[in-house]
Amino acid sequence: MWDGREAIVKGTLLRSGHDEPRPILVAYDPATDTASEISLPAPSETFGSDTAASLKPIAWTGSEVIFTAEVLGSVQIIRYNPTIGSWKGAAAGSCHIVDSPVQGRGCRDWRKGPFAPCYLPATSYTQPAWLGDRYVAACGEDGLQIYSLATNTWTWRTLTPGPSPLNSRWGSAIVWTGTALIVWSGTVQERGNPTPGDGASLTLNG
Repeated sequence: MWDGREAIVKGTLLRSGHDEPRPILVAYDPATDTASEISLPAPSETFGSDTAASLKPIAWTGSEVIFTAEVLGSVQIIRYNPTIGSWKGAAAGSCHIVDSPVQGRGCRDWRKGPFAPCYLPATSYTQPAWLGDRYVAACGEDGLQIYSLATNTWTWRTLTPGPSPLNSRWGSAIVWTGTALIVWSGTVQERGNPTPGDGASLTLNG
């Protein structure tokens, strides 16, 4: 994920003499051809080793990298700000110093967001969508849960009729028009994994 100055890369560090590998985030600066490790949030009730291992960067907002963390079927949004100089909701820790006209000066900071209201089985055949200011994920067979970047909250809605292509498919073509979310085709979880020739659109207001 490109954050305006550096590439944020997720990987796994294999440590000699240790049985368990650990997840690692690295910031690579192509201007200086250097890389440095980004410290993860301190372990807590809402951020454990399983959370760190499941981190996935999905978007850069211009000021924050948005990550999802999916653990045991749940979804959590975690926001990573390169310019804030302290941990929020956790003890102070080491941080990656930046000095950039785009990002300013200071340390890097994580902001842990709320968990989504809906918990899905880990084997669910679903797909999410990032809309620039919102994250849309399936919720059960006929609902959606929507995370708002502006309010740092989730809302839930039931779809009628359902399910939507977000709830029952994978690999669809997804387009956000600014007012409507269009999801077309993809693969369904049926014998032979057939490719449907249809889709649906959802209008999202506010």
